[in-house]
Amino acid sequence: MKTEISIDAAINRGHLLVNLPVFIAMFGIPSLFHMLDADKKMVLIGLVSGFILGWLVWSCLITKWKIWAYENVANLDELKRKAIEEKLIWRDGHIFTKTEIRSRTDKIKLRALEKRFND
Repeated sequence: MKTEISIDAAINRGHLLVNLPVFIAMFGIPSLFHMLDADKKMVLIGLVSGFILGWLVWSCLITKWKIWAYENVANLDELKRKAIEEKLIWRDGHIFTKTEIRSRTDKIKLRALEKRFND
């Protein structure tokens, strides 16, 4: 039998595996452009690129974290509440949840895991 982990441990892992790469993308790309002594136009391109890459990274990684977290915690409602509070995910039905990138398999897994908690 799988050992369940605490909500806090799942949230911490989410910050590490999702938000840290997003932070690196959003601030690393513009910093790289700045360190390369690019002109203002290129730095602006770096800022926009960093934001887009950061959002893309979040969109891919958040789904993987959700599947892992839903499989490993005992209380899905509490996990979601805490993750929203910690700015890790958006509340259900929020427009930005539509930007999460999910394969067909991911969608099926998430639905099954959510159904497990609702039954």
